[in-house]
Amino acid sequence: MRITILTVGSRGDIQPYLALALRLKAVGYEVCIATEQIYQAWITQEGIKYAFLPGNSKELHANEAWFKLLEETDSRPILSAYRAYREFLLPTLRELLDAAWEACQGSDVILSLPTVYAGSHIAEKLGIPCFTVWTCPFTPTRYFPHAWSRLPSQQWAGGALNRFSYWIPQLLDEKVLLPTINQWRQDTLGLPPVKTHSKQVQAYPTLYNYSAAVLAKPADWNDRIHLTGYWFLDRQEPFHPPDELVEFLADGPAPVYIGFGSIGDRNATRTLQIAVDAVDKSGQRAVLESGWAVFKQIKLPPQIFQLQSGAVPHAWLFPRMAALIHHGGAGTTAQASAAVSLLS
Repeated sequence: MRITILTVGSRGDIQPYLALALRLKAVGYEVCIATEQIYQAWITQEGIKYAFLPGNSKELHANEAWFKLLEETDSRPILSAYRAYREFLLPTLRELLDAAWEACQGSDVILSLPTVYAGSHIAEKLGIPCFTVWTCPFTPTRYFPHAWSRLPSQQWAGGALNRFSYWIPQLLDEKVLLPTINQWRQDTLGLPPVKTHSKQVQAYPTLYNYSAAVLAKPADWNDRIHLTGYWFLDRQEPFHPPDELVEFLADGPAPVYIGFGSIGDRNATRTLQIAVDAVDKSGQRAVLESGWAVFKQIKLPPQIFQLQSGAVPHAWLFPRMAALIHHGGAGTTAQASAAVSLLS
């Protein structure tokens, strides 16, 4: 049986599905991960088959126009989201859909992030099972708002505002992306158009790979939605950290971890300087991790160890830290939850 996983995004959008792929392969399944080419070497080095999907999330997240849109989300969230869809998603959507279709040839099961947009439609054409998978909830509920809405949790009118927050991204899907999706359904899949993309996706089971101990399943979700727990990339072979890092850890008390994830920051120099100043004023030791280009240009004091993003597995690093300060990405939060006690 061949399982194809469709995923795009930052490293945190890839690693859980690589972990799942390795586990599925270990119990006898043939697994292919279709994603951006920047992750090809990582995936194939782990012994998993790779298929191409277009795009480069690292370049997108370093784009000046992208940063500007992010800065507008507080004052004009709906308008800025609409512009993001029009400027960054729509121009490459057809190419993404076509590549996903090619990647799924010969598949028996599809697992797809909702941000790929193709999985459920391809499964319909091929007559095979499909599961929507993601690290954070996007199914409408009255118990908490959509994660991208920037709304505080509200129980106004029985949680109606919370539920309404999910309508905005669904509306953007229908108004901006659905015409292209429907044209592709007709041209490539030979299927009739659908009225809504969201209902097409919700017709299939959803697997959220986070723990119910972190966020319980809302009472208004149906039985097609499952919380599976986290999918950690557990390595069988021992990890050998850089000698310099081992020496730094042995040379004093456990340091504080400060990490910014793999997504860029328009004010990276300023953000890094704030972190350096905080470490200096607190008298702490720290491991500072970042993938930003400017990171290599900043001179750090000896009590801070400089670590390039992705160089050391968090599963190895985090238990050796005194505290963790991070950007809140789903993958990093998952690994942090497993490593140290959390403060609310």
